[in-house]
Amino acid sequence: MYRIVLLLAFLLINSSLNAELNVKETLLKSGNPNVKLTVPSRCMFGDFDAIRYDAMYSKAPQVLLSITDVSSKKETVLPILSNIFTSIQGESKEDFKKKIREVESEYERLYKLGDVYSPKISKDGVFLLKICSDSSATGSCDNKQIKDVSEIIKAYQEPTSGYQPNDSVYFYQIFKIDKNKVSHFSKILKETEFDIFSKLLNDKDVFGEYRTVSSLPLKVVNGQIVIEAPRYDKKRCG
Repeated sequence: MYRIVLLLAFLLINSSLNAELNVKETLLKSGNPNVKLTVPSRCMFGDFDAIRYDAMYSKAPQVLLSITDVSSKKETVLPILSNIFTSIQGESKEDFKKKIREVESEYERLYKLGDVYSPKISKDGVFLLKICSDSSATGSCDNKQIKDVSEIIKAYQEPTSGYQPNDSVYFYQIFKIDKNKVSHFSKILKETEFDIFSKLLNDKDVFGEYRTVSSLPLKVVNGQIVIEAPRYDKKRCG
């Protein structure tokens, strides 16, 4: 009976600690989880709007999903959304509108179902998960511009003629995998909460990048790591 009481006390303390640290731990289906990209709608611009606008104004639109092992610096990269984005560069307005109509069904499918990817994560560890543009064809999200997505979107309020966006990171989160369990932050951390961040990764440079991009927290649903990249939908307003 005494052992049972001790075990219950330990579980309660551990649960309280995780809640205090805003770190959520979830069991995965396997050690190599799928990553699902979702595009929820809301009454304000978000990550997906920045991705879409940059792709429209880039001569060679390319978007990457990147997972980097913090200890080894090994980066696993997958091209994503290649069947959706169309550049406006060198196109007449009518031709561009026609191309948008041609991929409209792909947008609808993405908004409704999301996209699922299967990056190879070969071992336990702490990982950075990013989505970035790669018009420069480096095949990596390293050394890409780190900005708040609202700053990226501002450039399109009054775009200048011939505007060419720099490659940017649109989504930035951190997670840990340990024995088929994934740990991740359950809320966006404040500037004063580096001590919480350091429970997963004690790196102030990474924390600065994480805070700058201010991505929504990861979720784990049905054993999949879920990314939310919101988009503006005027139907959600008012």
